[in-house]
Amino acid sequence: MFGYIRPSENDLMVRDLKTYKAIYCSVCRASGQSFTWTSRLMLTYDSAFLAALTIGLKHGPSPIQTGGRCIINKLKKCSFCAGYSEEFRFVAAVGIILAHSKLVDNIRDSKNIFRKIFFYFLLIVLNLSYKKARKVYIKVDKIVKDEMVNQDIVEKNLDSTIDQSAYPTAQMFSSIFGMISKNESQIRILSKLGFFLGKWVYLVDAVDDLEEDFKRGNFNPLIIRFGENFKAARKYSGEVLNQILYQLLITYNLLEIKNLKGLLDNIVRLSLKQTQDSIVNKSYCKKRRLKFSFRFKKSEGTWRIIAKKGEN
Repeated sequence: MFGYIRPSENDLMVRDLKTYKAIYCSVCRASGQSFTWTSRLMLTYDSAFLAALTIGLKHGPSPIQTGGRCIINKLKKCSFCAGYSEEFRFVAAVGIILAHSKLVDNIRDSKNIFRKIFFYFLLIVLNLSYKKARKVYIKVDKIVKDEMVNQDIVEKNLDSTIDQSAYPTAQMFSSIFGMISKNESQIRILSKLGFFLGKWVYLVDAVDDLEEDFKRGNFNPLIIRFGENFKAARKYSGEVLNQILYQLLITYNLLEIKNLKGLLDNIVRLSLKQTQDSIVNKSYCKKRRLKFSFRFKKSEGTWRIIAKKGEN
């Protein structure tokens, strides 16, 4: 997935924050146990939200937390949720299949040979996990592949509107969210919720990558419409995202949440809007990473490679 669906930790009650962390760690553990340990590297906040929503629709008490050690860092203590093994396994598989499709899409779109090599490396690392997930959850794999094909068709049409560009992602989310319940009335609501959430995620991602896509020449429906006028693109996106979020909230209110309501309300009612505003207003902070640049310099008749370290 994309990583934009996360809680506002400062506004969460302590017990809800502990539950969220336990759910996140439980998805990570299920990913490693059911597939391969390398699939844990692709875990996102979106997967934890899908797991929390799945549990939230179930009857019964909130998940019991058990203590343990982080699978990756044995020195770190963490908690896991007892039970719900099938739910966590499904969410982990969805995350792996989506990550695989995202890497394939990045390889196809990237014009830089080094970026292509990097994405190919990640694809090789994830390949065994993907094969195992695809074998168990054939329907999920088909949904994702079909919508990625549709997305490719849309992106090849330079006259595609923003709605048309967001539709495949919205439809993909809709189909996946509809699979987390067996109640017919809940399925219809979840499908609609997934549709609006997928549309919201696509447009937020388009705004977040606006300058980078323009620089690299990647497809972005906002660039097709507004060109270099990033200010107008962000203003328009903010208005459209507010409309999508309003429809999303109306749909969410129709769900019968039986568990984790405080946590889910925090994400849907509060955090999505905060994330949206920070991205539209360019105050959203991604993880800081070291960036190295290299250049050749001739000195005393010989060429030397000069490396410069900066932060991005």
